[in-house]
Amino acid sequence: MSYDRDQNGSRGERARNSLAGRAFQQMIDRGRDAADWLEFAPRLSDLDRALIRLLQADGRRSFARMSQDLGVAQKTVRRRVHELREEGIIRITTVGDPYLMGYGVTALVGVTVDSSREVSAVAAQLATGRRAFYVIVVTGRYNVLVEVSCKDDDDLLETVERDIAGVEGVSSYEIHPYIRLHYQNPTFESRREKATAAGDIRSEPISFDRIDREIISHLSKDGRTPLQGIARELDVSESQVRLRVRRMVSSGALHIMALTSPRGVGFNSPALIGVKVAPGSSIEGVATELAKLPAVIYVAICTGRYQIFTEVICAEREELFHFIDSQLREVDGIADLEAWTYLRLFYRNVRPIEPESENNVGTEFPATL
Repeated sequence: MSYDRDQNGSRGERARNSLAGRAFQQMIDRGRDAADWLEFAPRLSDLDRALIRLLQADGRRSFARMSQDLGVAQKTVRRRVHELREEGIIRITTVGDPYLMGYGVTALVGVTVDSSREVSAVAAQLATGRRAFYVIVVTGRYNVLVEVSCKDDDDLLETVERDIAGVEGVSSYEIHPYIRLHYQNPTFESRREKATAAGDIRSEPISFDRIDREIISHLSKDGRTPLQGIARELDVSESQVRLRVRRMVSSGALHIMALTSPRGVGFNSPALIGVKVAPGSSIEGVATELAKLPAVIYVAICTGRYQIFTEVICAEREELFHFIDSQLREVDGIADLEAWTYLRLFYRNVRPIEPESENNVGTEFPATL
């Protein structure tokens, strides 16, 4: 592909002059001094950013309260939240802590697909696996990346053999078990900091019964579903539903919040990067430095071919190249790296691990983002 210059300069220069390109450059210049990456989202207004931040803190926050918080008419708040949801910019849903929901092991599985099936068809089938919560069609060494959360190592092996290796079209796979989630975007990070400050470093998993799982199922589809309607569906009292939701949220096992699509707000080149740490360098030290980079929203320390996986959001491919070439390569301790750009993403909310007698977690097809 040639990059011929014209009167407006090179393609790269035009990209940097675009709205998304300028936003990414601001992100680089200001880094972690900014409130969060939403501050640089080119398609959001100041009101949009304020509403999203409130809904990230509490997805069930009332329109009246948001109106008071922001000094904006309630009618305007209601209309704009509805538009943000209709346009696919935000999705108000449940976000669960895998450990507190009974999952002791998380791993990223890199999958290669043979020519007998289309990659997208294989990915869609992999996404129906009962332990698969994040499935990405990517470019690079692997065709598909599957993040799975399992009860233990035996469950991980069974999941890989049954739900991944057993899928038609899968030619090979590679398992990368996580040792620790080192960093997640600021909304989650602030929750972890609060828990640490309170001395609650790692709570024990809590128990969930059938009604709890049904409540989570309803709220995962729409986090603002009226509790009265859920109570009616489950034939229990509204007060019981309210108490159960409060228990799950206060334990830290469940959050009801707005999830934002990076593509929906103008960051069109998300990518996952596998990092190999140089001998003699601290893996934790490299992970900490990666977490400081403004485009990074996720850092996991793992075992296998790579020691670290990091997820980044960039406005365009040109900015992704700039991030890798000018920022990642400046981090001391990185021996090598490999990037996979996203082509398609399937996501399903983490639900409480089911009892041995139940096997229906994976029956609901995940959302495509």
